[in-house]
Amino acid sequence: MPTGPARGPAARAAGPRPAPAGRESVPASAQLYALYKDLLGSLEPALRDVRSLLIATDGPLASLPLAALVTQPPQAGQSPAWLVRQMAVSQLPSSSALLALRRVAQPTVAAKALMGFGDPLFGVAGGAKLATAPRVDSGLSGDAARYDAQWGFSYADMPALPDTRTELLALASALGANPKADLLMGAQATRRAVLDANLLDRRVVALLPMA
Repeated sequence: MPTGPARGPAARAAGPRPAPAGRESVPASAQLYALYKDLLGSLEPALRDVRSLLIATDGPLASLPLAALVTQPPQAGQSPAWLVRQMAVSQLPSSSALLALRRVAQPTVAAKALMGFGDPLFGVAGGAKLATAPRVDSGLSGDAARYDAQWGFSYADMPALPDTRTELLALASALGANPKADLLMGAQATRRAVLDANLLDRRVVALLPMA
C-alpha cells in the first residue's frame, strides 16, 4: 500500500513550504536534484505527461519522501521545483504489494435494495402463548404482569404497530425498492417468513417487531 495518500491539486500547487527568505537550503536542494537525476532523470521523457507516479522502494530510499525530489537545478532565492508539483507520488513497499492489492476480489454488492418485515397481525399469527413457569407473585399487576418475560406473554395481546408500515413504505421509497415484492406486512410478517426468506441478495434488511 502507499505510505501516504496521493496529493491533490491544491497540495501539488503548494508543495513543501519554502524556507524563510535568506535561509533557503541550496545545498540540500542540490542533493535532492542530484538524486532525482540519478533515479528518474533517464525517465523524464516518459514522465512528461504523467500525473500519478507509483514508486516501490526499499532500504534507505524507503524512508525518503520522493515527492520532495527537485526536478530542476536549484537557484538561490527561488522555491525549488518539487516533484510533487508536477505529479502525485505514492510509495509502495514493493511492486508485488500493488499486484496483491489488485488481485483482491472486490466484494459483490447485493442485487436487491431491501427486504422489510413489519406491521404484523399479532392476534392472528402469534396467538399461541409461550411456555410459562408456575405462576408466582412477581409484584406486578394488570397489563404490566401480562408482558413480564419471566412468566411468558401472549402475542395476541400485543397492540397493533401501524407506524411500522409507514416506516417501511418510506424506506422502500428512499431505497427504490418495490413495496409489493420487497415488503412483508400484516399476516405475512411472521417469524417463519423471516427464517425462510433469502436475505443474502438484499443490501438492507429491516426487521420491525413481528409475530
